[in-house]
Amino acid sequence: MKMLYLYPFDFEKSFLKKDVGLIPKYLVKHINVDFVYFDDYNINLDVNVFYQDMPGLSTLPIYRKHGKFNKKIKKSVFLVTNLKMIKYVFKKAKSYTHIIMFHYTFTTFIYSLIVKFFNPKSKIWVKMDIDLKQARSLFDSKSFAKKFLNNIFTKSIDFISCETIDTYEYLINKNIKGSKIAYLPDGIDKDEVITKKTITINKKNTIITVGRLGTFQKNTELLLDVLSEIDLGDWNVYIIGPYEEKFKEVICQFFVKNPNLKRNVHFTGAIYDRDLLQIYFIESKCFMLSSRFESYGLVLNEAMYYKNYIISTAVGAAPDLIKDEYDGELVSPDSNSFRQALSHFIANESKIMQKLVERDRDYLFWENIFLESTLFDDFLKPRED
Repeated sequence: MKMLYLYPFDFEKSFLKKDVGLIPKYLVKHINVDFVYFDDYNINLDVNVFYQDMPGLSTLPIYRKHGKFNKKIKKSVFLVTNLKMIKYVFKKAKSYTHIIMFHYTFTTFIYSLIVKFFNPKSKIWVKMDIDLKQARSLFDSKSFAKKFLNNIFTKSIDFISCETIDTYEYLINKNIKGSKIAYLPDGIDKDEVITKKTITINKKNTIITVGRLGTFQKNTELLLDVLSEIDLGDWNVYIIGPYEEKFKEVICQFFVKNPNLKRNVHFTGAIYDRDLLQIYFIESKCFMLSSRFESYGLVLNEAMYYKNYIISTAVGAAPDLIKDEYDGELVSPDSNSFRQALSHFIANESKIMQKLVERDRDYLFWENIFLESTLFDDFLKPRED
C-alpha cells in the first residue's frame, strides 16, 4: 500500500498550519506517503523541517516560476508548467494504491482521469474545501458542460469529503453517483497549541477578529459600524490582519467619526508570529467574524479552542461549532444584529465565561478527528473489485 498526496497548486508556508499541510502529518501514522506540490516560494526547506520527524513521508517539490506576465500569458504559462506534474503522475500513477487531492476543480478532474486511466484499481479521495454556496453553484448548474464534467468526475473518484454539515447534507440529498460523500471537519494541530492552564487564567476584557481586513469576503466595514454604535467601556478590540493601502482611508475615516474609540479599538496589522498571535487568542474573551462567506473558517477553531465566545455570521463551520448560548451566537450580516449580540455578551460576560472555560475542546484536534472519522478507515481499505 502506497499513497500519493497530490497538491497541483502553489504550496505556501502558511499551509503547514492548515488542513493541506496537517493531513499528511497524521496520515504517516497509517501509511507511507509521497507529498508532491508546486514550490514557487522556495519553501522546501521549511517543509522538510516541518516533516522531519515523520518517517514514511517523502516530500517531492516540483518547481516552476511564472515570471512577470500579464493575466492571459500567465494562464498559458500555468498550463505549460503543469506538464511537469502531469509527467510525474503519468510515470508514477501505477505505483500508488491511494491518491489524495485538494479542491474540486477542473485541475483535480484532469489528474483523477490520468490516474484512473493508468491505474483503475487505485482509490482517489478529493477534499473539496467548499461551502454550501459553492457546492450549489457546482451541482445545481443548468450548464450541460458542468453536468457532464461532474458526472465523469464523481465517477472517477472514490471519496468526496466536505467540511461543513450543511454542505454534506446538500451533497447527500443530491444523490451523487460514483463517489462516496463524507463529512470531515477541519482541525487544529495539537503540537501548536498552548497549555490549557494558560488559556483559562489570562483572560482580559478583550475582543478580537483576525483576517484579511477590508476584503469583500471579510466584510470588515460591518464590524466598524458595530463598534461605532456600542459603548465599549473598559473593553479593548484588536483588529488583526493585513490590509491594503486603500483600506487605510477607511480606518482614518472611522477614527475621524469616532475619536473616542482610539483608546478602545486597535489595528495591529498582520501578525505572522504564531506565538504572538496565540497570545491574543488566549487573552481575549470574544471573537467576532463578519464574513460574507467562508469555506470553513479555520480561525473559528482557534478562537473556540482558546475559550473565546464567538459572534459570527452563519458562514463556514460557525453553525456547526456554535451549539448553544455559551459557545457563541450566530447573527445576521447587519450591524443591529451584531450590536445586540455583542451587547448581550458584554452584559453577561461573567456568567458566559464561567461556563465557557469549563468546556473541553480537544475534539478540535486533527488527531482526534482522524480517530473518530470512518473516512480514513474506509479510504485505506484496498479496493474490493
